[in-house]
Amino acid sequence: MASTNNQTNNVDFDSINKTVKSLNAGMQLWLAQECLRNALMQFMYYDNELAPELNELVVAIKKFRATNKLNNEARATAYARKSGSAEIDSGERK
Repeated sequence: MASTNNQTNNVDFDSINKTVKSLNAGMQLWLAQECLRNALMQFMYYDNELAPELNELVVAIKKFRATNKLNNEARATAYARKSGSAEIDSGERK
């Protein structure tokens, strides 16, 4: 008797893809990192020879996300400074 994996068969991938497309880039990167990390756990459990390569990919995404976060914070700080000086220059007072 053939068994089927109902968990996989009941997944609406079109809906998932539509939802993921609507997320910001940071959230998409986080989801990719988590999916790959979960796959890595399975690779390690089954002693798959490609686990070290997958681990490198997970680490690379994690580093990329950290760098992106720092860049975003720097841009936000620069924008706040620029906006603050623009208010003063325009004559507005608080």
